[in-house]
Amino acid sequence: MVAVRELERAATDDHEVDRLARQLEETQARLAVAEESAARADQDSREREGALTAAEARAEAAEEAALAAEEVEAAAAEMASRVAALEAALAAAATAARVAEARAEELASQLAASIDIAEAAASLEPVTSASSGSSESSTSTAASSSTSSSAASSASPAPKAVSPGVKAPTLSKMVKAALVAELVARNLPIDGIVAELRKRLRDARR
Repeated sequence: MVAVRELERAATDDHEVDRLARQLEETQARLAVAEESAARADQDSREREGALTAAEARAEAAEEAALAAEEVEAAAAEMASRVAALEAALAAAATAARVAEARAEELASQLAASIDIAEAAASLEPVTSASSGSSESSTSTAASSSTSSSAASSASPAPKAVSPGVKAPTLSKMVKAALVAELVARNLPIDGIVAELRKRLRDARR
């Protein structure tokens, strides 16, 4: 929304720049007319009798030309200021758009990672249920066998995210979300950069 407002403001400022450009053209036209008047006055002064009349005409034309030149300079300065303001507004709008895009990409990445973790956790539920059923069966057989089975079960590694018979994906091709999902499935830490996650998972697969 901020970028849209900035662009709308920039569009409004474009009209202002056009107005100033027209004003500058009108002032330049007045300057040209003034210069023509000065030329005519100078020509008339040569034709008139008396140096005083000619001097007054030239002074009047020069004053009008000076005023017109001041107006041209003021209009040019104002237009330059407006153009600079428009450029700054467009730059700010572009920056805001880049920040919004980066935030959207970050949120999308976080959502994808959450989905992968949830799917990995869901895929582990049947394996956990099977382990629990096996433990109960072992307990009903004999108390001593149950104790040994419980100890062995607690010492056994966490179930893998990849199902038996399915080839594990190549670590070099896995993105961070997939690496995190498999590490969670193996009850391994998930902190660190991608290279550290790959090394940790590579060691666990051996």
